[in-house]
Amino acid sequence: MLDFLLPYGYFWPVLLFFSVIVCVFLFCLNVLLSVGILCVYHIIPSDVIDSMLQSCLTIIRYKFSFYFEKIETNLRKTFQIHVSEKIPEKSILLWHPHDLMTITSAIHNGFQVTDPCYTPTKIVSLWFYNHIPIIKDFMRMGNCISSNYETIKETLHTESVSIMLGGIQELLDANENTIILTIKKRRGIFKIALETGSALVPIITYGESKLFPPLKHPIIDSANKMLHSFLKVALPVPTIESLNNWVKLFNEPLEAVHTYTGSVIKVAKIELPTEQDIDNLRDLYIKEVEKLFKTTNPGKYILKIT
Repeated sequence: MLDFLLPYGYFWPVLLFFSVIVCVFLFCLNVLLSVGILCVYHIIPSDVIDSMLQSCLTIIRYKFSFYFEKIETNLRKTFQIHVSEKIPEKSILLWHPHDLMTITSAIHNGFQVTDPCYTPTKIVSLWFYNHIPIIKDFMRMGNCISSNYETIKETLHTESVSIMLGGIQELLDANENTIILTIKKRRGIFKIALETGSALVPIITYGESKLFPPLKHPIIDSANKMLHSFLKVALPVPTIESLNNWVKLFNEPLEAVHTYTGSVIKVAKIELPTEQDIDNLRDLYIKEVEKLFKTTNPGKYILKIT
C-alpha cells in the first residue's frame, strides 16, 4: 500500500496548493452568502419580520398547544403578582431586585403570562441588544425597548414601561436573604418621570434569587466587576440549581415567587426639572420602597438601599 502511494508523495506541493485554494474559495463563499443574507435581512421591514415570527409562533403554539398550556399554568402558579392599587396607563414601573436575569419581569411583561389584575408593559433592556441582527427581532417580540433616554420618553407618551432600576449592580449584589437595592445613585429615570409627568410604581419580588441564584465564584465576580466598570454589563452565570429549576418548571410549579406593587407615586410634570426636583422625587420613592418592604416582607428578608 505504501509502495503504491509513494510516487504520489512527490506531488504534495500541488495537493497543498489546491487544498489552500479550495479552503479560500469556501471561506469567501461563506462570507459572500453571509453578507447577502444580512443585506436581504436589512432590506426587509421590521413589521414584516414581526409578522413572520408571529406566524411561526402561532403555528408552534397550535402544534404543541398542550405543552404551552401546561408550562404557562406552571409559570402563573410559580410567579404570582399582587397589585395593591390600579396602575395608571402611562407609568414607570420600577422592579426590584435585579437578581439573575430579571426573570420575574420578563415573564409578566415579555411572555405576558401574568394575572388578569396586571397589565403587561414594555420592558427597558440594554441598548446594544437592539442593534444585534435577529436578536433584536426576538427582543422586540418580547415587548422590549432600548434603554436609550429618548426611546423611554417617547414610549411613555402612549404606554407604560418597566425597568430594573438597580440594573447590573443589583445582580452583582444578589443575595438570597438580603435585598440590596441600588437607588440613591440613580437620577435619569426620575428626571424622565418629571419631564413626562409619569407616575412611579415600586415593585418588589421575593424568592426569585432562591430558585434561580447566580453562580458566585471569585473569578466570575472579579470578571463581572471588571466588565461592569468598563462596559456597564455583566455575565449572568446560572448555577446548576438554577438550570435544574428552570427544567422543573416544564413539569410542575415551583415554590411561589411573590411580587408586590406599591403605592402609585403621582408626579407633576416639570419640563426642566432641577437637581433638587430629582433628589426630592428620588427621596420620596425610597420612602415608598421602604414602606412596601415593611408591609410585604415575609419576615426572613433584610432590606438595604444604596
